Amino acid sequence: MRKRLFALLTLCMLTLTGLLVCPATAQNQIFEKYNNLDGVEYICLTKWMLRHLKSTDNSVTINGVKLQGLSNAIEVILIINSDNAKAGAQMKEDFNTLKSDPDYNVMMVVKDNNSHVSTLLNDKNPVKEFVMYIDEDDEQTFIVLTGKLTDEMIQKLLAQ
Repeated sequence: MRKRLFALLTLCMLTLTGLLVCPATAQNQIFEKYNNLDGVEYICLTKWMLRHLKSTDNSVTINGVKLQGLSNAIEVILIINSDNAKAGAQMKEDFNTLKSDPDYNVMMVVKDNNSHVSTLLNDKNPVKEFVMYIDEDDEQTFIVLTGKLTDEMIQKLLAQ
C-alpha cells in the first residue's frame, strides 16, 4: 500500500512540476498542448501506472468505467477536462479537427438537452486510439485511450 501511495504521490508531483509529459505518439500530439494550459485538468495514466492501479480482480476502474481485460492492452489514458471558456473553445475545435480527419471514424453520437457525447476511433495503426468527447453545458472533456485494442475491447467500452 505504501509503495502505491508513494508512486501516486511521485507521479502527481512530477506532473504538477511539469517534469512528466505523457508519452507522445503521432496520434495524441493534438492533446499535449493541454498539459500546460490554465483552467485545464490534465491527467495522463501510462501503462506503468495502470499496472499498479489494478485491483484484486485484475481490473482498473476510472470514473465508474471498469477496464477489466483492457488494462493490459491500454498504453495511455488521457483525461482532459475544462470549464474554462477559452480552453473549451480550443477543445471543441480540436474535436472537430479529429472528426474531419479521414483516419478517425465516428462511432457514436448522443445528444440530450445541453449534453453532447461523441466517440471516435482511429484504427488505422496497430496502436488504436479511442476518443470520447463530452460537451456538457460549460464543461468539455476528452477521454482518450491508446493501445492495442481489439474490436471486442472497444465493444465492452461502448457497452458501459
